[in-house]
Amino acid sequence: MRYHLILISTLLLANGCFFLPSWGGDDYYDDWDSYDEVYEVDGRISDASLSGNMYDLGTFEGDVYDAEYVGGYGSSTITLHAGENGGADFGWAMIALTTYEEGGFEGDAFLPGNTVTLEDGAGLDAQGCTGPEHGNWDFDGHAEVVEITVEEGPTPSSRLFHFRAVYSQSDGGTTEGSFVIELPEDGAGGTVRG
Repeated sequence: MRYHLILISTLLLANGCFFLPSWGGDDYYDDWDSYDEVYEVDGRISDASLSGNMYDLGTFEGDVYDAEYVGGYGSSTITLHAGENGGADFGWAMIALTTYEEGGFEGDAFLPGNTVTLEDGAGLDAQGCTGPEHGNWDFDGHAEVVEITVEEGPTPSSRLFHFRAVYSQSDGGTTEGSFVIELPEDGAGGTVRG
């Protein structure tokens, strides 16, 4: 009998949502925006590169083969990948730079001439992964030092970003690089691959 009570209790706890009240029927779904309506893709990334010295790669340097800039839900993230096939050159490296500043990387916090740092209390984050190849890597964690400096870009509607991220987890290391954001003049934006 005791085992029956344990089994029944486990099933009830595992399926706790069974006992939750309805969340408003169909009206709930009528008010919900679709993923496409809330998700936003912003400026275009070009001329991106990554370099640094990470514990599992040693010294590395390479052009970015995959760059993506997405925004929505109060944050914007630029993700850069270098070392497409990994292997003998240096392996593979990725960094995701996130800002919670209004306007994302296109906002006033990142006007040319500005330097934005995590230490100054800015809404910044940098996560990295490195390893022999994509799919065979270590999560380097969140950087404890993040610094982004912005300059005028090569065109009137662009900005040139230089960044540095320092990790102390897993024996740590530094990843740095640069990229250009072409600001969307019509608000359309896009994702750049290659």
